[in-house]
Amino acid sequence: MSEEVIKNTTSDLVKKVPNPEGKGGFQERPQDINRSGTWNPTMVFSFQYRRFLGMAKDEFDNWIENNPERTVVEDAAWSAVKEAKTSLGNRVEITDRTEGKSPQTVVVDGGFFSKEKLKVEVVDEQRNTTETE
Repeated sequence: MSEEVIKNTTSDLVKKVPNPEGKGGFQERPQDINRSGTWNPTMVFSFQYRRFLGMAKDEFDNWIENNPERTVVEDAAWSAVKEAKTSLGNRVEITDRTEGKSPQTVVVDGGFFSKEKLKVEVVDEQRNTTETE
C-alpha cells in the first residue's frame, strides 16, 4: 500500500470519529473522573446484602417505598434478600457473599497427591528421544 493511500485512509477515519474537539478521554468527559481515587463500597452487592440483613423487618419492608432514588445495586440486592426468604438459591448466594463459602473437603486417593515419587517424562518429538527424571 502506498504512503498516499495510507494517509488518505487515516484522514478519512479521523473525520468519522465522534470527537469534535479533539481532546478525548477525561478532558472531553470530566464528569467521569473519579476524583476521590477510590472505589465506592456501597456499590458492591455484599455491602448491600449486609446492610439489608441488618435492618429490622419493618424497616426492610418499607425501604423500597421510602427510597425512590435507589441505585441498581441497591434495588437488585433488596430484591435478592426479599426472595431469599423463599428461595434456597438466593439464600445460598447471599450467605456465601456475606459469610464466605463453607469449607469443602477434597479427598484424592493416588494420582498427584500420592506418597510415591512423581515420575515426569519429557518427550522431544524432533529428536525422537525421551528423558526421564
